Amino acid sequence: MSIKENLELVKQNIADAVTKVGKKPEDIILVMATKTVDPERIREAIHADGRIIGENKVQEALKKYAVLKGENAEWHFIGHLQTNKVKDVLKFASMIHSIDRISLVEKLDQRLQYEGRSMDILVQINTSYEESKYGIAPEEAILLVKQIARYDTLKIRGLMTIGLFTKDEVKIRKCFKLLKEINDKIIKEGIERAEMKYLSMGMSGDYQIAIEEGANMVRIGTAIFGVRPTPDAYYWPSEKTDADRAKPADKKIENSTGIAAGRNVNIGNVSGQVAIGKNIIQTQSIGRIDLEELRKSLLDFQERIAKLGLSSEDQSIINGDISAAIKEANKEKPVLSKIKERFESSVNTIKEAGKTIKDISELYETATKIAKLVGIGLSFLF
Repeated sequence: MSIKENLELVKQNIADAVTKVGKKPEDIILVMATKTVDPERIREAIHADGRIIGENKVQEALKKYAVLKGENAEWHFIGHLQTNKVKDVLKFASMIHSIDRISLVEKLDQRLQYEGRSMDILVQINTSYEESKYGIAPEEAILLVKQIARYDTLKIRGLMTIGLFTKDEVKIRKCFKLLKEINDKIIKEGIERAEMKYLSMGMSGDYQIAIEEGANMVRIGTAIFGVRPTPDAYYWPSEKTDADRAKPADKKIENSTGIAAGRNVNIGNVSGQVAIGKNIIQTQSIGRIDLEELRKSLLDFQERIAKLGLSSEDQSIINGDISAAIKEANKEKPVLSKIKERFESSVNTIKEAGKTIKDISELYETATKIAKLVGIGLSFLF
């Protein structure tokens, strides 16, 4: 079948599903999930009346957008968003479906303030409780919505989830029912500036079930474009290796002396981080860290950045990141993953400006010291 025929079949399936729940086909927004689909096939879908493009990877999306931006289509970002990709995602997306942590919110707000505009967003919730998936835990979702609502630049438009990958319909429905329940609780609480307009749930294998459970936005890929060559693991990796995916833990660990050191704080991808003293933190993987040395190094890094002659835009972004890292380092119980994330983001901004830290003698010594302190491989700086 052609893309046009597939699209027509999907729309007919949507029409059949909505009759069961007393809705109309036009109540359902169809987002075409176009990961790995080449621009010409996407163009074919647009001409067949597919109006919204949903991309999972920022760099992949930018290349397609350069080819297709003249077409009559709206672009959404539906994949996991790293903080160092915020600047780029804003070049094409009119809605981001995957807001799941406050560090990303802060970064988006910073960039949107600089550009003087706002962005429609959905909060992603991990309703299947799978380690392989991104999204805020259901129990923490309402608090995150309340936190996001404080930012004028981010317009909360609803929630998003990915159902459990299983043939068990009961388990799939459970995920979608949970998202609807959270949505209803948020509406009941009357959170200011949270316009709960959309429930984005349901993909090619389960969108009809999702509609029956309350979805009014579905993300359809293979049912329109056919089976893609890239496996799901590329988009939903089985291991969490990104500091952005950090979750708090409560269990105690022991320090090098064998004495329980205290409660874990937000651990990022450096396991076992604990506060054990005023100026020292410890991790199982990189040992003891002198916070005072880290603070001084961050301040030195910030001062040296000011002398690089970067654009005011890049300078502002880097200053924001390093200031946030310093603020975190000054807390009584600093979260190492947050410091690491901000430092990584600042380095990426320098790279995007066409500079390499290795070639900047004024920065290299300080940057390598910070990298070692927070557990980043030195190759990242190059």
